[in-house]
Amino acid sequence: MPITIPDLKDWTFTVDYERIAWAVADREGESMNALGRRPTEELEKIVSAVEGAEAGEIKGLVLISAKDTSFIAGADINEFDAYDTEDKIKDAVTQTLALFDRIEKLPVPVVAAIHGYCLGGGLELALACHWRIADREEGTRLGFPEVKLGIFPGLNGTVRAIRSAGPVDGMTAMLTAKMLRPTAARAMGLVDQLVPTRHNLRWAARKAVLKKLRSKGAPWWKKLMAKQPVRGFLAKQMREKTAAKVREEHYPAPFRLIDLFETCGDDPEAMRLAETEMFAPLMVSDTSRNLRRCFKLSEMLKSSAPKGSAQKSTFKPRKVHVIGAGTMGGDIAAWCVACGMQASLQDLDEAQIDKALSRAKKLFKKRVRGKTAFDSAVARLIADPEGKHIKHADVIIEAVAEKLEVKQNLFADLEGKAKPGAVLATNTSS
Repeated sequence: MPITIPDLKDWTFTVDYERIAWAVADREGESMNALGRRPTEELEKIVSAVEGAEAGEIKGLVLISAKDTSFIAGADINEFDAYDTEDKIKDAVTQTLALFDRIEKLPVPVVAAIHGYCLGGGLELALACHWRIADREEGTRLGFPEVKLGIFPGLNGTVRAIRSAGPVDGMTAMLTAKMLRPTAARAMGLVDQLVPTRHNLRWAARKAVLKKLRSKGAPWWKKLMAKQPVRGFLAKQMREKTAAKVREEHYPAPFRLIDLFETCGDDPEAMRLAETEMFAPLMVSDTSRNLRRCFKLSEMLKSSAPKGSAQKSTFKPRKVHVIGAGTMGGDIAAWCVACGMQASLQDLDEAQIDKALSRAKKLFKKRVRGKTAFDSAVARLIADPEGKHIKHADVIIEAVAEKLEVKQNLFADLEGKAKPGAVLATNTSS
């Protein structure tokens, strides 16, 4: 009798003539796949069917997507708000962790065939598979964007990323939240095999199952870096680099991830347990809630944008005014100039403006070619300690001290000075 699973809405399940099981992710009514409650419950039914098959009835399981742009693009962020207590989060996470562990323990080969976005929980699921194949198409990207939402990988992705890529590459992928091209993911060890296009994925996955391929994980010399005292040294470096970019009180997630690595980096079982204990408080934090709100708003803007040629904005900023000539403000102004705009730079401390102008010249030497272009760039970056150029600016960016009252007062003042249609923007980590 053929193995069938009734009432699947977000997956299809078939077993072909070679007794290879194909689980195809195709979330109903959505353009991209995400790991929500129903897709996860349906995946559990698929795993149960494979576990319950008689010996030899199924030779292997392939996870693949029917979507054009995603394998699985992460967890369903719209469901996050329902988990408003640490206990609820731990309960939900524990169930998914158990499912991923069951996938990893299946006696038959499990292959993830990746096309499109494979991010967050989608990559954590792929890492629980025995073999990972990705195509080299331009739209295929892998990564852990969780820190941008105020959390870190919470489905044992921390353990499996370090196991597959080693502590340096694994932690770097999680801390930077970069979306990796398939070749970079393969070089790290997050992917085991590459194929040219999505059309090669099924054939490659079939061969992987029949050959019973299994990832070997990071080489021994990478694994040594998880041992003390090297691990402590790496954690210190990671903490310093992270602190240079963000403040811990505003973005605690990357710092808690480093703490997790430093405490349990060479003990996978301890790290599995500690991951959940550290993940839950981050998930219910104000930081994560606010970052998720920002993400939802940005997605709403994308989805509400008109289609076709109307989507192209007629707004083309030519003049930018930056208030605050510190490192961030000065570099923003310099970058605007390097991109062809005119930028005026305001600060109460004229010495700060002079430092920013001097630093900008180093950027221009790297970004523009020829003396004429260099001189033009220098001329377009204008010292404006009194803010005389505010009224002419298409975009006004504040990069002042991280004090709410200061920023509020500044914007109240700018509203009366900016020209109609000007964009007021903030550069802030809070």
